[in-house]
Amino acid sequence: MDINKGGNKMGQFVVNEYSKSIDKLTSALVTRLDNPFYKFNDKPATIVTFYNVNIEESSLDEATANVYSQVNATSPLRFNKIENVMLYGVPRIQLDSLDQGEFGTESSPVEGEAYLPPNTFKPYPNSYFKIDYIDIGKTVLFKVNGVQLDTLPNGYNAYQLQYKMDLFDADIDAQVVKTFKMISGNIGTDLKSVVEDCEYDIVYRIQEQCDTLRKYYMDLFFKGNVQTFVYKYRADDGVYFYDPFIIEFLIRNKIMNGKEYEYISHQSYLPPSFNIDYDNTIFHAIEIKNTKLDMARAYATLIDDPMCLMSVRLEDYYSVAYTDVDGERITGVLGDPIDIIDSDLIYSIVNNVMLPDDDPRAYYNIIINYMNNGVLTEKIIDTMSNVKYVKCKELFYTIPIIIYCLEQYAYKLFKQSGKKS
Repeated sequence: MDINKGGNKMGQFVVNEYSKSIDKLTSALVTRLDNPFYKFNDKPATIVTFYNVNIEESSLDEATANVYSQVNATSPLRFNKIENVMLYGVPRIQLDSLDQGEFGTESSPVEGEAYLPPNTFKPYPNSYFKIDYIDIGKTVLFKVNGVQLDTLPNGYNAYQLQYKMDLFDADIDAQVVKTFKMISGNIGTDLKSVVEDCEYDIVYRIQEQCDTLRKYYMDLFFKGNVQTFVYKYRADDGVYFYDPFIIEFLIRNKIMNGKEYEYISHQSYLPPSFNIDYDNTIFHAIEIKNTKLDMARAYATLIDDPMCLMSVRLEDYYSVAYTDVDGERITGVLGDPIDIIDSDLIYSIVNNVMLPDDDPRAYYNIIINYMNNGVLTEKIIDTMSNVKYVKCKELFYTIPIIIYCLEQYAYKLFKQSGKKS
């Protein structure tokens, strides 16, 4: 009897383990199917220019939505032009034997089905896509005659298009209302994969500016013999300041990420209260957009930890902290408390006051504008062109904050609305 009971338990154990294995295999399969490209990975990808019908601007027959004139100046159709669109399933066609006659293409029809990746845009019938066949000097327009919707397991909508070759070298751009670009790297992420040209241009400017600032920051403040970022509070002495809180800001927000930059890590001992202390700094206030700022007064303590690389160098290195211990002055303080962030910047953030364009610190406006939920403009970005890049405390702290603010602007422009399409 006991043996049978043991056998039942063993059988139950085997069944449970078998079920767990099946669940794992099923979960793995679902994960693979959740990939936005999984449905199309057996089909060739073709980069096209897509002319999607702009419903609001097009004048169609209200009863039938018929279009009698497609691509010419008198057509009621208006399009959103989307560049760099990936379509799957469009084969390479042989155009050498095709001629464009008075009434269209004089050959057997070229038609088929293509697939648009999910989380991109909703295509409409009567749209077109264009392929440039550079090797034979022809540009071909394909008309979208039908659109079918397919919902993937992750909830995104994928579209199957029925298309037919329609026109050679037609001037469809005269009917374009807006121009967009598809960013294939954003497909399947929480970022928009289709963005308007003006948004794309300003994000491109932001990316260029941030890359430049990273290079300058490395050149100005990275000291190779201690493998971290430091600065001189006073240019005329040999004392360097190391701030673990700005290093934490760099790490948390991946400010210096990229193959051209060093891996950033802490180079000094961190007290148990470090995370709490960080939450009380201006750097965390920037992260949460808290405009109720106080002056960032700091204390500098000589680094004498034998395990720290900075303690064995000939020059002195002081570590920056923003609170003293038990209300008492920290041992080894260099003089009086020091100001870290320009008081004018603090005042301008708190009171939402932009600096004049001719102020040499007008680049502060990037931070002021961001903290007060303003709209970033090319003019504000251009203030960086007037910066005199020298080794100074102001740039040591403001360059990482400016990079952070600019990248947050870019992320907001590209952020999905939350609606799957």
